Amino acid sequence: MAMVNSSPLSATVSGGSQSIRLFLGLVPILLVAWWLRLWHLGVQALWWDESYSWALAKLGLVEMMRATADDIHPPLHYALLHLWLPFGGESEFGMRFLSVTFSLAGVALLANFGRRLGRIASPGATGTPLAIIVAALASVAPLWVYYAQEN
Repeated sequence: MAMVNSSPLSATVSGGSQSIRLFLGLVPILLVAWWLRLWHLGVQALWWDESYSWALAKLGLVEMMRATADDIHPPLHYALLHLWLPFGGESEFGMRFLSVTFSLAGVALLANFGRRLGRIASPGATGTPLAIIVAALASVAPLWVYYAQEN
């Protein structure tokens, strides 16, 4: 009679190997997504709305709040850009890199969503295949790549 190992330790080990499998599947996908979003990032001149964002981000936070009080856009983006500029630099590439960072985080979060959805759709499954498929599609989606390169 075969014994089934159902100890919590074996569940942790198999869950850990699934996490490693997901990690190893996502690394090349995220690298491709990163490369696509960085390719020609600083080539285009700034658009009007990017220049406006840059001008607001250069203001102090209090001045920025005053300047955007009548604006229809909340100042969170401008504030994040303000905090980012010392690290990213004051160039088209540096300013747009913040959007690339959020886009990559979005691909990773969408992979997590795909993994959870895969587990719900098929109880007992790991959800890893769906997570990888979702991340792969999101990483090369033309509109997402395009808007990741805009500020």
